Order: sequence, then C-alpha cells, then structure tokens
Amino acid sequence: MAIRKSLAKRYSKALLATARTDADLDALAKDFDAVAAAVAQYAELRGVLLSPTVRVAAKKTVVSAVAEKMGTGAHVRRLLDFLVEAHRVDHLPMIVETFREEIDRRRGLVRGEVLAPRALDPAGLANVRGALSKAMGKTVLLTQRLDETLIGGLQVRVGGVIIDGSLRGRLQKLVEQMKG
Repeated sequence: MAIRKSLAKRYSKALLATARTDADLDALAKDFDAVAAAVAQYAELRGVLLSPTVRVAAKKTVVSAVAEKMGTGAHVRRLLDFLVEAHRVDHLPMIVETFREEIDRRRGLVRGEVLAPRALDPAGLANVRGALSKAMGKTVLLTQRLDETLIGGLQVRVGGVIIDGSLRGRLQKLVEQMKG
C-alpha cells in the first residue's frame, strides 16, 4: 500500500507540474475526475484496461478514443497513456485521490465529513465548518452523511482526525472511565 501511495503521489505531482494557473488546475481536476469516474463506472472499460491479455496498443487505442470522446486535455491523456504502458492503470483511483489532496493542500483546504443521526440545517453545518476552520487554520470543506446508529451528537472526520461528539462516543468514554 505504501509503495502504491508513493507512486500515486509521484504521478499526481507530475500532472500538477503541468498546471500554470488555478484555471489549469481546475481543468486538470475536471478531466482527471471524469476519466476516473468513467473507469470506475464502466466495468467493460475497466476490464479492458486491467486485463493482462489485452495488448498495450489496444488499450492505448481504447484510452485515446475514450479521452477524445470526453474532451480530455493533452496532459491527462499523456498520463493515461503512460499508465497503460507501465501497466499501472490499477493505480488510477489512488492517483486521483492524491491529486485531489495535493490541490487541496496548495489551496489551503482540508476535506471532512460530518456524521449525524439526522441532517443538519445549513446554519448548523456552517457553524461546525467555521469552528473546524478556525481550529485547523485552514478552510474546511464538509460533506454530511447520515448515520442512524448515532443516538445524538456528531462525529466529525477531518484530515485524518476523528472528533467524536456523539452520545454513543460519550457513553463509551464513560464506561471506560468507570472500568479504569
């Protein structure tokens, strides 16, 4: 896993080095996300690209046709060709993930997720986002997910940190304190 992550970072940084402006970054991200989504969504495409029995030339033809149909930029196309030649198309999801992380890092952003037993209203989500942004010194982008196993409160995951403010988490801490 560590080797795959380090390779993914290398490919991501190479692609990012081609961007001169924020608009270039946005275009690269859009293209890269679209291609990765197509590979993830279409089992036949994924099967061809990952098959050891399909020749590299045939894979490159497929990648070229898909990229052209999607209007993918030249830099993303070249990276895809290289991944096909190097038999590393299976690294694509991790490369996209590290690419996104690096863009976020450059822009001072951190992504997180709020788990709650019911949907938060926009003001409540904004309050959580504001408190986290202030505490982390970065702009926090939050997604919200319902977790009906939570009795009350929230659980927040941001930048590898889990903040458990759920009732379940508090009860577990209380039980641990009573045992210890």
